[in-house]
Amino acid sequence: MPYISTEFQEKEKQILNLYSQKRYGEALATANELLRNNPGKEGILYYYAYCIQNLMGDREEALALMEEAVQNGYWADPKQLQEEPDLQSLRGDARFKAVVKKNSDLAEECRIKSKPVLKILEPSDYNPGSSQPLPLIIALHGNNQSAEDAIEEWKFMADKGWLVATPQSSQEVLSGAYVWNDFMISIPEIKAHLEYIHEKYSIDDEKSIIAGFSMGGALAAKLCLGQIIPFKKFILMGPYLDNPSELETPVQTFSSEKGRGYLIVGENDSECLEGTKQLYRMLEGNGIGCRIDIIPGIAHEYPENFQQLVERNLEFLLGK
Repeated sequence: MPYISTEFQEKEKQILNLYSQKRYGEALATANELLRNNPGKEGILYYYAYCIQNLMGDREEALALMEEAVQNGYWADPKQLQEEPDLQSLRGDARFKAVVKKNSDLAEECRIKSKPVLKILEPSDYNPGSSQPLPLIIALHGNNQSAEDAIEEWKFMADKGWLVATPQSSQEVLSGAYVWNDFMISIPEIKAHLEYIHEKYSIDDEKSIIAGFSMGGALAAKLCLGQIIPFKKFILMGPYLDNPSELETPVQTFSSEKGRGYLIVGENDSECLEGTKQLYRMLEGNGIGCRIDIIPGIAHEYPENFQQLVERNLEFLLGK
């Protein structure tokens, strides 16, 4: 079963922890509980449920859950579904082949219809009639997440007077789960969102920050350091930088006068720790103001004190 690091509820972590401990009955009960109460997360929760059900030896119920998911409009990535080790024992079953076909058809239909989305949270004291420009933070969700996930993590900034914008990629890989994998698609979407924001609001360009988690962090780094968008400040949370050396030239040409960055990564984040540290050294070596926090005891996830970490570093980012 794939590990998808989301923060929509602590209980999702429980599912994954229980699964890794082979406590399948408890994991399934938690997944079923979440399935009833978390609109927008049904796709991944159904996936957890039927994988676990099959691991428990109840193939009939696993197949029934797969059929129910597709019937209700929730689909999984077709390739992942075919290759999922937890469903290997079902691959020769005619019902499995039939539901995989229906899932693939539904996935293709939904992907064709999928469009980029922009969620905006205005400051709590926002006055549309005011000419006072707003500070802006654009926060990009991680892969297999959504704009709602990002806004949950960043909504505290609206209480501090910031306009919070969370784009959602059009690249849907599972019902309710989106990725930024194809930057040729992602970059024009972000630029279009930024144009819309500037048309609707008066923005303080000196107080504009691009932020992102995981692959969203990698995209934020490319957008800012490559000056694809005119931002000088960035916050990267566990950025997925599979080839940090690609950023060497953008870093060298990035403004060291006003450019500032803040990096956060878990000490147990096996995929992102080294790349984040390499980017930090690169930024420092080119005279770009940057701070890094390596958080003890966590892997690829937001730390519990994320809000405090950001608030503590805002003045640094803004050059105060």
